[in-house]
Amino acid sequence: MVIKKYEQLDSDEERLKSAKQIFDNYIMKELLSSTHPFSEEAVESVRHKLTKREVPSNLFEPYIVEILNSLRGDIFKRFLESEKFTRFCQWKNVELNINTVVHAMILLLVLCGVHGDVLKGVRKVEDA
Repeated sequence: MVIKKYEQLDSDEERLKSAKQIFDNYIMKELLSSTHPFSEEAVESVRHKLTKREVPSNLFEPYIVEILNSLRGDIFKRFLESEKFTRFCQWKNVELNINTVVHAMILLLVLCGVHGDVLKGVRKVEDA
């Protein structure tokens, strides 16, 4: 999202300021903590252009390419096979069923009385 905002900036001064913030807040932080999963070429490409004060709108393109390639690979497959994805699907199922049950009860309930509820005959639940 930050990179998309950077790409939409018009002036070089705004882009330079934004690019330095992105580099310091995201790239340098990961480099210093040794958790940087990206190639040296991507780092050097961005660093070289920043030191020369060149800030094209596609400055962070090497990072975008590497992120997209990593998501296409093993990481996404492992997520699909993980316990977290299974739990996510279970909660989505519960969420959808709750909406359906609430919607069905609204359609079927006609009258609430002292001796109980009066319900209509079984009616097919309509899609929202």
